Amino acid sequence: MKSTFIALALAYTVFGADPTPSAWSYQGTLGPAYWHRLSKEFEVCAKGTTQSPINLKTSYTAKQPPTYAFKDAKAVPFTKDGHSLSADLASTNSSLTHKGMTYFVKQFHLHTPSEHHVNGRHFDMELHIVTKSSTGKLLVNAIFFDVAAKSHSFLQGWKIPKKNALKLDHVKLARLVKAIKGFNEHYTYQGSLTTPPCTEGVTWIVSKRVLPISYSLFAAIKKAIGFNARPTQPAAKGNTAAPKAPVNTTPKAPDNNTAPKAPVDVAAPKAPVDTAFPIVPVNTAPKAPVDAAPKAPVNTAPIVPVNTPAQNQQ
Repeated sequence: MKSTFIALALAYTVFGADPTPSAWSYQGTLGPAYWHRLSKEFEVCAKGTTQSPINLKTSYTAKQPPTYAFKDAKAVPFTKDGHSLSADLASTNSSLTHKGMTYFVKQFHLHTPSEHHVNGRHFDMELHIVTKSSTGKLLVNAIFFDVAAKSHSFLQGWKIPKKNALKLDHVKLARLVKAIKGFNEHYTYQGSLTTPPCTEGVTWIVSKRVLPISYSLFAAIKKAIGFNARPTQPAAKGNTAAPKAPVNTTPKAPDNNTAPKAPVDVAAPKAPVDTAFPIVPVNTAPKAPVDAAPKAPVNTAPIVPVNTPAQNQQ
């Protein structure tokens, strides 16, 4: 036991890293609010200036989609890794070209609910296709799914791992890209990975087209991975792909990360107390003072004495 402790301490001192930097989650003291405290490698999760996900707006729309050369794949390893469900696509030789640079598909994984929001709205699921260039640049393609009567054909036939891993018989990447029309309608911006170490410099291509997923498949995925969405981050300062947004204007998830909510007093300014309808102050309407109207003095009219008329004396 003593030798193990010394070995871990030495490793921390020499390499400057936490012994278990991968110990993170979406809840509690290992959740997004504390990622930057779990490892020095994760500090950018709090200190970064172009963090993802964000609340996307119409102004983030781009007209020039990448050129896709995605290929279908068979017997794809599908793993439950403790944070998501991930499919290894490195051997498919699928690629895309964006602004003169070629990116190769590495994997896709799932988030429930969606991490990105569109004009404040989230979706039931978000799929991320991670690609990487030969120079190490990252580009992530994101596609939203909402529960419907029937799943899109890309999802049909999926089996969800109950423990560690299994293989998807057929991953129809080419069909997926065709279904969203090659991302011809999409949002784009410069952001980061949405999981530790929250690496920045990531190009995001987010489809505007939303695909269907059946309730039964969604429920199976949700059961396998639970809630695994990082709250939306402040819009990047100086991001040329989108206008600036004030800090903390996007919804945040509560501490237990069960559902995002808007910060207090951000969605709309409060009206000052009692200003909605003017209240007339007490006694502001002019009142006639007490006894203001002239009164007839008591007995001002002459009183005729009793028996004033002349009487005959007897």
